[in-house]
Amino acid sequence: MIAKYSATTKAIKPTLDFIPVAKSKPTALEPFHTRKQKTAIRKATKLSTHNNHVDPAAEGHDYTIRFGNGAWHESDAELIFSAPHAPLCSPAIAEQLQQPDDVHRFTLLRSFRRDEWSRWLDCAGGTPPSPSQPVMVFDTSLAMAEAAQLGAGVAIAPVCMFSRLLQSGALVQPFAAEITLGGYWLTRLQSRTETPAMQQFARWLLNTAAA
Repeated sequence: MIAKYSATTKAIKPTLDFIPVAKSKPTALEPFHTRKQKTAIRKATKLSTHNNHVDPAAEGHDYTIRFGNGAWHESDAELIFSAPHAPLCSPAIAEQLQQPDDVHRFTLLRSFRRDEWSRWLDCAGGTPPSPSQPVMVFDTSLAMAEAAQLGAGVAIAPVCMFSRLLQSGALVQPFAAEITLGGYWLTRLQSRTETPAMQQFARWLLNTAAA
């Protein structure tokens, strides 16, 4: 998961592959837009989501927002927030889950990280998936959550991204056990000097995430 942010002192042009903003905070950029207008900074914003490998130097990124442990080569990283993972599913499936091993009765939805379900089941006191366990792999958590809502299986996903869906009842977290696979970080190449506009954006992003 990456995000690209480009800025100058005259214009802020963020292109963001942006964490929970995409679903749980759809208007989260608006306060930043309003503030920028007061300082005569022009806006041009694009939101996108993907899990492609990112090369900040080659692609000219000022910032990247990445999921992981915060350790990226020759980069400074500030934690935006941690993102514990847990099973999420439709209400109909949740009614059939009484203990952790019950998830084996359904297709397990996950990201490209193969050990997600094994780690969660170990944490919850269950048994790891067998080689014959039906699995669906997703490029984004958003697509995985949509599949879970439709009853395609049980997803292992960052709970914080889907607070609205959980509050509405569209998704259910059937078990309290959560695992930490990493967090979302604002990263910058150490070779790239922060401009005032970049610093303004970083302060806004970190303050918004902490609110």
